Amino acid sequence: MLRKNKLQILTVGILLIGLVQVGLAEETVPTYKLGEIVVTATKSEKTLMDAPGSVSVVKKDEIEKRNVKDVDEAIRMVTGVYDRKRKGFADTMPSINIRGIYGTDRNLILIDGQPVSEHVWRRFPLELVERIEVVKGPFSSLYGEGAMGGVVNVITKKPKEKLELKLNTGIETFNSRNYEMLCSGKLKGWFYSASARKRQTDGYPSVLTVKSATTQTTKPTAGTEVTGWEETTDKKGSERFLIGDAGDNYYNDISYNTKLGYEFSSVSRVQLDFTRTDYEYGYKNGKSYLLDTITGNVVNKGDVFFYDSEEKKWKVVKNISETDFESSYGGNVIDLLNFSGETKISDISLKSYLSYDKNDYWWVQPSLTAAYIQPSWGEKTRGELLASKPLPLEQILTVGIELRESKDEGEYYNLTDWKDKNTRTDLTQERRGKTSILGLYLQDEIGLFEPFTIYLGGRYDKWQASEGYNFIIKNGSTTTWTFDKRDIDCFSPRISLVYKVSEDTRARFSIGRAFRGPTSYDMYRGWEYISAGKRMATLSNPDLNPEKITSGEVGIEQVFAEKTSIKVAYFHNRMNDYIYTKTFTEDEVKEYGQLHYGTTSYYSEISQKQNIAEAKSEGLELDIRTKLSKNLDVFANSTVMMTKVLKNPAMKTSEGKKLPSIPEMTYNFGLDWTLAGLEAGIVGRYVGKVYGDDNSDIATGVYGGYDPYFVVDTKISYSREIAGFSPKLSLTCDNIFDEEYYQYYKSPGRTFSVNLSIGRKF
Repeated sequence: MLRKNKLQILTVGILLIGLVQVGLAEETVPTYKLGEIVVTATKSEKTLMDAPGSVSVVKKDEIEKRNVKDVDEAIRMVTGVYDRKRKGFADTMPSINIRGIYGTDRNLILIDGQPVSEHVWRRFPLELVERIEVVKGPFSSLYGEGAMGGVVNVITKKPKEKLELKLNTGIETFNSRNYEMLCSGKLKGWFYSASARKRQTDGYPSVLTVKSATTQTTKPTAGTEVTGWEETTDKKGSERFLIGDAGDNYYNDISYNTKLGYEFSSVSRVQLDFTRTDYEYGYKNGKSYLLDTITGNVVNKGDVFFYDSEEKKWKVVKNISETDFESSYGGNVIDLLNFSGETKISDISLKSYLSYDKNDYWWVQPSLTAAYIQPSWGEKTRGELLASKPLPLEQILTVGIELRESKDEGEYYNLTDWKDKNTRTDLTQERRGKTSILGLYLQDEIGLFEPFTIYLGGRYDKWQASEGYNFIIKNGSTTTWTFDKRDIDCFSPRISLVYKVSEDTRARFSIGRAFRGPTSYDMYRGWEYISAGKRMATLSNPDLNPEKITSGEVGIEQVFAEKTSIKVAYFHNRMNDYIYTKTFTEDEVKEYGQLHYGTTSYYSEISQKQNIAEAKSEGLELDIRTKLSKNLDVFANSTVMMTKVLKNPAMKTSEGKKLPSIPEMTYNFGLDWTLAGLEAGIVGRYVGKVYGDDNSDIATGVYGGYDPYFVVDTKISYSREIAGFSPKLSLTCDNIFDEEYYQYYKSPGRTFSVNLSIGRKF
């Protein structure tokens, strides 16, 4: 009830402000630009209304009016998009979901048209971003693997004639700090920019220590009697006890970008970009909440017990260790080098892309007896050449060829001291492999049948896996596997129809297929580990096949009086050969152990990734935006989605249930207001309940679960030009009502920040 009251109060407040602004407005209300140009849906310039698909654009001025810390946060207000970000910019594994297709590896991320790692785009300097185009639906017909749910294209600023310098700094709750700079300009055909961003935070206790307990009616005779525990449950509602945390989750990163290019003419240019992102995270000052009832000292190891007065029984928690109040730590360095060029010969437009991506990642698992470090490396290279040409009968033909190659390698080393990553000893596991894709694509835009425009496209990809290798040292013996080369043909067609009902009305229909090839990590990672004294194994699977999706969409867009825009779209997705982790049955575990090791009890548990799942998702999107006055923009949107697992032998209990990690409903609304150097924005965001594989995680308000939540964020800024400089002071408050919820981790709660930026053009 309290949440509903807050929502009602806020909604009334927004409407009242809007009505006041309408009453005060004396000038003509500005209009929407119906001819706004986008490029992602066709790989060539097309007006937003005429694009063959649902396209949303987030502009730089919208980003600046909100407290956006990362690029992924800039698109979380887009219909059909769910940005799973659980603890602010310290979250090292956030992920996006577009129309029920979960994961960044199934939704293609581009910067200036080139695919990038998820770790790059989230930490990309925001000062460089000009706009972000989000194209929803399957687009493997143009972009190849990974474009299953949609494509997100981050388009950077083009340097202007004048030299521009900008500095930005800010402080936030949890001793969070941000520093950013930008320098850009043009000179005699050359254009350049350099930017850097550094962030750090002390963080807050995001990893909690939750334990199960045994029950007995008599007071235990062994162990330590304690206080300080708190009764809770796990995400499925089973009784658990909160006894501590891993400490503040610190995080720091630094990102650089340099750009250098030359314009030969208005249609010919070349450009070279280099980006580096580097981050580290960890936890400090972890603590036990437990206190010895006799001495009052902190208890962080051994067996403990306490009396539950509600149940009138004793609870016993066994084998607590110091590492229960610690957590993993790690870091990642990525270097990205991109080259692009474009020109026009007669009426043929040519574009070329080359890129190289190097990833260096490490991660430490704490343990007093079996700590290890997992370093891994990856390299990606890509080249693409495409051409577009007008043809008779109102056609535009686009053809292209693309080659991608990805190498991946990972290792495991034992550590003598888990707190020191440099205390490596034995190499116990290693894997490596390579995947490559050769793609040929074609798209024909046919405008002959006006007011209909038809887009016919298709792409052929040859996916290949090779150089697969894995070894594990088991009880002093080395087991090695080498895997054969194999390849698979993939064809991704797409047809789209745009109907121009009138100058300000468009209806759209499209249907297409897309795919994602398994990575070498998916196929070749095989390892074993000890848990609670039991030997567990994850088996490699070199025979994994690409995941596939077939998707259809119908939608309509209407602009009223060039002041109000309404978009409605219905979509339906059918997914096949989804990769799930299968946990072997008890009989399968015994059979595997007997076959390979001569004993049925060698392993206690075995899992393996397999192509075994089929699922569907369908939903309805509604987006409304209006200019109530010269100074006030208001928007509201909603996505309602139904998902269902149709087949999943890996987990039969998930069949007929909702797909994991996908909220059934999201909605957003807010306003942006400007007046004489003052800017203010307020937004409300609702995300519905998110479930795990078998939907049994019904408990709310507990660590490890995913709660529905509604939060309100605001930002107020003031800028004024002084002696050629443009200082801007901003105050922000996220989660105004201090909503408490869990997205696996506990939310950071209400946070404040103050930011100051200063710019100058010469």
